[in-house]
Amino acid sequence: MPPALLLLLSLPACDETETDHPWNDEGCAAAICGCWEVRTQDWSAEIVDDSDTAIEGATVSCSGSVLATSDASGLAAFAREGDWSPGCSWAECAWLTVEADGFAPQEVRAETANGGRVTLAAATD
Repeated sequence: MPPALLLLLSLPACDETETDHPWNDEGCAAAICGCWEVRTQDWSAEIVDDSDTAIEGATVSCSGSVLATSDASGLAAFAREGDWSPGCSWAECAWLTVEADGFAPQEVRAETANGGRVTLAAATD
């Protein structure tokens, strides 16, 4: 008989007494999202095309508000403060829209794209 495989999934533990976030209650550590906290995120990504050429002027936005515009090297960066939890990520702007003239807009997950590269495909009519 093959040995049993045990897979454990755990979220970072949090102690409700460590935070006074208004969304937390006594059971927040056991909830799917975990305990909420106010956190700062320094976000950056290189925006390039299919040929790995930097795209200058690409915008990174959330809910219609532009958070960053890429420079000549393709770098877009911003800092923000917001509500975050280990199981649910950011309460607002967990997904960002990256777009530039002549390219198809792309939705990216804020935490996944942070520190990486976002490749935009040419727009098709």
